[in-house]
Amino acid sequence: MTGATREIAASEVPGAHPRARALDYLSLTRPKVLLLVLFTVPAALLVGHAVLPGPGVVLGVLAGTALVGGGCGALNAWWEREPDAKMQRTADRPLPAGRIPPGRALAFGIVISLAGLAVLQVAGGTLATGLGAASLVHYLVVYTIWLKPRTAQAVVIGGLSGAAAPLIADAAVDGVIGPWGLVLFAIIFVWQPPHFWAIALYRREDYEAAGFPMLPSVIGETATRRRMLAWALALIPVALLPWWGGVCGPAYGSVALLGGVAFAADIVRSQRDARGGPQRLPHVDHLPLRALRGDARRGAAALTGVASAGPRCWVCESTDTREWRAGKPIGELRSQDLRITDSRYGLTLPLSICGRCGFRFADAAEVAKLEALYADLDDPGYEGSQESRRLQMRHLVALAGRLHPEARSALDVGAASGLLVAEASRAGLDAAGVEPSRALVRVARAQNGVDLLCGVLPHPDLEARHFDVVFLVDVLEHVADPVGLLALCANRLAAGGLLIVVTPDFSSLAARLLGTRCWHYRLAHVGCFDRRSLGIALERAGLHAGHWQRARWFFPVGYLAERLEAYLPVAWLNRLAARVPALRWLWARVVPLNLRDSHVVTARRSA
Repeated sequence: MTGATREIAASEVPGAHPRARALDYLSLTRPKVLLLVLFTVPAALLVGHAVLPGPGVVLGVLAGTALVGGGCGALNAWWEREPDAKMQRTADRPLPAGRIPPGRALAFGIVISLAGLAVLQVAGGTLATGLGAASLVHYLVVYTIWLKPRTAQAVVIGGLSGAAAPLIADAAVDGVIGPWGLVLFAIIFVWQPPHFWAIALYRREDYEAAGFPMLPSVIGETATRRRMLAWALALIPVALLPWWGGVCGPAYGSVALLGGVAFAADIVRSQRDARGGPQRLPHVDHLPLRALRGDARRGAAALTGVASAGPRCWVCESTDTREWRAGKPIGELRSQDLRITDSRYGLTLPLSICGRCGFRFADAAEVAKLEALYADLDDPGYEGSQESRRLQMRHLVALAGRLHPEARSALDVGAASGLLVAEASRAGLDAAGVEPSRALVRVARAQNGVDLLCGVLPHPDLEARHFDVVFLVDVLEHVADPVGLLALCANRLAAGGLLIVVTPDFSSLAARLLGTRCWHYRLAHVGCFDRRSLGIALERAGLHAGHWQRARWFFPVGYLAERLEAYLPVAWLNRLAARVPALRWLWARVVPLNLRDSHVVTARRSA
């Protein structure tokens, strides 16, 4: 029976049993392929994120991705119904067999695709929906209609849409695509070509009959197996990335390594098998699921709402907390461990994470030991880099002037050597500052002509004073009661006053890429904020957040080059710069820097 005859027959055949018809429609969605795609969604949603999505988001993203994926399958089946009729493997599918009319299959595919995009919009947001729509268009137009009938490379290029599910899920968590989503995407993308070329080897005659130029027909079976082996070997380091990046533990690393080796070994064995391609493929597609199982306690808590009992979160007071980082042995704590210019990146106290707001924080008892050391802190490196840091303070004072042009007074909490107080005074503000370090208070007086109050808030000399602007620059991450400190700052605001907070963003791209090796992970940083946890802290302190932007810094090239020694072998270059006049001149140049790794947020007292 020809394709046209089947279509006519399908429209004339009386209705089949409802259950059989339902199963036929279900088969249009390619449920086996769909399950493989959906395996990656929980891993992308529940692993590698500081804040876990709620059950509604998890179920919504799963449903939306399933509907969009099923729509892709149904529309692909509608478009390829005639080639499918020529292939033994697909001849009994509902469309070529005449059990579903093409028009109804087309309508079914369109409806569930649009429904899936609508569900993704509600559950995951605009970026997740956009990625779902892009994968749908890419699969149908670029892969199915354009490439598949024309080139053997369609399998590789089509893999972009086949691997999109973890990107959609990752974007649904916080509106951005992070490294974890990209890693899962890479694992599925690299796995797909050897998997589908294995099917093409086994069904070579089928694909030739349908007119699809699959790789075995174009370059031969031996060359195809060699290419499969190359991709399988490339998969091994890609699959190990979650372990290398610290997202998954050694159990995952072992499974990924053994699975990758087994996958490659199957292909090698198939080269000796005259009957065709490899018949057994290891379940490399299950590796993201294994990664999720490696963090099962966290995922279960998110999905069931059962909170673990841990230390109380400093921001939202939840006890749904757990150990996030064990920290490293450092011996007895000393005041120099708190230096602003400390470059021992990645050295922290043990940190816990809150499952409700994502805030990461140290043990309160350890923090109390650190806070007692601030009075004896000195920082010669900071004193030597004051002129470039002065530009940053000038920038913040200018921001305050734009946002609160009527301001006449300012307070800097945690004023260090008084640079911001000096710049505020130069701008015509009646400025004061409070700083716990006695050494830095002396530097402020000697080098910057500023008399700071020595101590912390609340300070007896400030109890009767209120200020139009209060600055809290790189202080909030140093204290064990950030909400309390924000409330104390709010109490110092005059009517209509403005609080300006600067603090590292521990969900920034730099922090995501570098993990705990990021320069913001230091002993002195005992509380790690992202935008959500910082917003909650402000709200609980009786403040309403207004203007958000990224911090801009100014540093000499040489200062930055010294910091790069923590990541790159550039110590020799810094030594050379000390001896070569041209490099010494370059090393002294001050450059503006915005790595988008710190928040600047303004807030006012809530009505």
